[in-house]
Amino acid sequence: MGHAIRAGVRARPDDVTLQLDWSNAFNSLSRQSMLNAVALRAPQLLRFAAWMYASPSKLWVAGCGDNEHLLWSRSGVRQGDPCGPLYFALSMQSVLEWVQEMYANAGLRVIAYHDDVFLQGPPDIVVQACAAIEKRGGDNGLQLQRRKCTLYSPNSAHATAAVAKLQGVTLCTEGLLVAGCQSALMHSSEGMLPSVPAKRCVW
Repeated sequence: MGHAIRAGVRARPDDVTLQLDWSNAFNSLSRQSMLNAVALRAPQLLRFAAWMYASPSKLWVAGCGDNEHLLWSRSGVRQGDPCGPLYFALSMQSVLEWVQEMYANAGLRVIAYHDDVFLQGPPDIVVQACAAIEKRGGDNGLQLQRRKCTLYSPNSAHATAAVAKLQGVTLCTEGLLVAGCQSALMHSSEGMLPSVPAKRCVW
């Protein structure tokens, strides 16, 4: 994932890279949207997924033994479910393919792993795609946290202009955190080079 992002930056240095951050993504996803995605993309898993998620599930507060401390889980995937990340990814795939297809001819590239989503492309296109994916994600129960979204571009003028339109998004001048690894980029006379020690990143 880090390699793909760096390759995009190197190939089109005037583009911007926007990293999206969803608020409590795995716990907020609409279960109905999730089951619809499973039915469409992995129907062989639908009966099992429906058994787990078609009805609200009980959560008990640790150390409490009465019904007053019973909580009902009605959204998101359940912690500890080994299929949870798969169900989430299947749900996101439809959203990401939709926005990719909508703006593909305009130079948009979508790179994602579960809830780590990156949009690369011309500044105006990324701004439009962000608004579109925010709306579509909202339809699936997801809420974009703009204050935790970050944007990078080696072209500082383009980056500044894009951030001005993406209200609340943070401008990063040295790189982005990709799947928990710092994917920093630097300028040199030979072009952009990765500037992070290899021991800090495992791609």
